[in-house]
Amino acid sequence: MFLQTYKNASVSNRIIQIATMIRHVVVLGCFLVCVSASVNITTYKGHKVYKVFPTESQAGILKTFHDLEGYDFWGSYHNVSTGIQELDLMVTPEQQEYFVKFLKEKNIEYSTLVEDLETIAAMLNEYFLSVCSKLNVFNRILRQHLQEFPSIRICDMM
Repeated sequence: MFLQTYKNASVSNRIIQIATMIRHVVVLGCFLVCVSASVNITTYKGHKVYKVFPTESQAGILKTFHDLEGYDFWGSYHNVSTGIQELDLMVTPEQQEYFVKFLKEKNIEYSTLVEDLETIAAMLNEYFLSVCSKLNVFNRILRQHLQEFPSIRICDMM
């Protein structure tokens, strides 16, 4: 009998821990969505992300853009299978014409990864709103089912 009670207590504690963790995730996620909706929203309309394939010497030239406004370096990779250096960077609409012209003049290979970053940002925002909504529903279902177990005081914690 004692062992069974101990196992139930262990399960109860685990459920409380999981429910608390889910609650924190929901609250944090919803907070972030609300903050991003209420603060001066940075839009990425027209921002493009380029993948650049510079040679060793061209990579040095590209470093000049690192501290300039309108350019955001996302990462540099060395593709071991091809031996090619790859560089991802976001460019604001105001800088795109100059940047593409520069790449062409220096014969630096590039491709466009993202045509309009705002579409990606909107999709991510929509996804997180959906997740918050689903977690909130899950939280309510969890509370409802836990009411069947009066020994578990989960509702006091939420």
